[in-house]
Amino acid sequence: MLFHEFREAFLQAVLDLLWGQWCVLGVAGHSKNLRGDCIDPEALILSSCYFGRFDQRLFDGMLEWLTNHEDLVSSQRLSSLVKKEFPESAGVVKAIATFLFSQEKKFKWRRLAGDPQPGIKADPFFFYPSGSPVEIFGCQDPSFLSIGFSRGSIEKKSFVGSFRWAHPASLWLRLRAFMGVSSRTDVFVYLMTHQDGGHPSHIARVMGYTQRGIQQALVSMSASGWVLRSERLREVVYTLSESIRNAFIPSGEGRPEWLTWSAFFHGLGVLWKALNDQKLLGASADVQSAVLRDTMLQAAPDLSRLGFSGYFIEVGNRKGEDYIDSLSTAWSLLFGTLQEQ
Repeated sequence: MLFHEFREAFLQAVLDLLWGQWCVLGVAGHSKNLRGDCIDPEALILSSCYFGRFDQRLFDGMLEWLTNHEDLVSSQRLSSLVKKEFPESAGVVKAIATFLFSQEKKFKWRRLAGDPQPGIKADPFFFYPSGSPVEIFGCQDPSFLSIGFSRGSIEKKSFVGSFRWAHPASLWLRLRAFMGVSSRTDVFVYLMTHQDGGHPSHIARVMGYTQRGIQQALVSMSASGWVLRSERLREVVYTLSESIRNAFIPSGEGRPEWLTWSAFFHGLGVLWKALNDQKLLGASADVQSAVLRDTMLQAAPDLSRLGFSGYFIEVGNRKGEDYIDSLSTAWSLLFGTLQEQ
C-alpha cells in the first residue's frame, strides 16, 4: 500500500468513528454502529476540533450540538484535557468558545475564549481530505476570524436532535443530564463502568482531574453507603454498590464499557501529524516507513494503556511499502473492533 492510500484510509476511519459517536449524541448523519464504549463528551469535542477541519459537516454539526447542549459540557475538563492531551486543538477551542460566547454570553465560554487578536493574519480553517485548503467565498465568521481562522459564516441547519439515550455509549451524557455536570457525576460514570472500582489517583489520571479533587469527591460519595471503600494490596479502592449499578442499568440491558477515549484520540492525533506532513508525500517508501515507525513509538504508550498493542505485533521490523501495508491493516482491524459486532 502506498503512503497516500494509508493516509486517506486512516483519515476516513477516524472520521467514521467520530461520526458514529456524534450520531449517538444526536447529530444527524449516517454512521456505522458503535460498540457500547462510553462516549467521553470532552474528548470527542477536542478530537473533532482537530479532525473535523477535514469534514466541515462534522465540525458544524458539533458546533450546533454545542449550541443546543452546552449545559452538558464541562469547560473545566475541556481546558484540562487541552493542556494534557490535545494542545493542537487549543486555538480551535478558543474560536469555538468565542463563537459560543457571542451566542449565549456565558462566562464559561468567555474564560476559554481568551482575548481577540484584531488584525491577526487568518489561516484557512477547513481542508479537503487531500490536505489542500478550502477556499472561502463570501462572508467570514467574525468569531473564528478574531482568533486567526478563515472560514465561512456559520448557519444553523437543524443537524441536531435528541441523543440516543438507549444506546449504552450515551451513559456519560445521560448521567450529566440527570445529575448535572460535575466531577462527582464523572466519577460515577467511571465507577459504573468498572465493577472492580479504582484508586483515586488512577481515576483522576484517566479522567483529567486533579487527584485531590477526585479524592474529596470519593470520600464524600462514600458517606452515602452506595460508594464502598476498601483496601486492596495496601491501596484504598472505591467501588459502586451493585444495587446502584443495577438500579441505573438493569442486568438484562446492554452494559456500557469503558475506553479511555482521551488516550485513544491522542494516539490518533500523533499518527495523523505524521500522515498529514505534506513533505512525506513525495518521499521514498523507506523514508515514509521510518517516520511512521518512529511515530508509532510515540503513540505506543497510549495504545499500551488501552490494551491495543497486540494489533501491531505483526507489523514488526518491515520496511518500505510492506511496513505501510502492514500498519494500515493493523489499524483497519483495530477500528473494526470499535464497531458493534
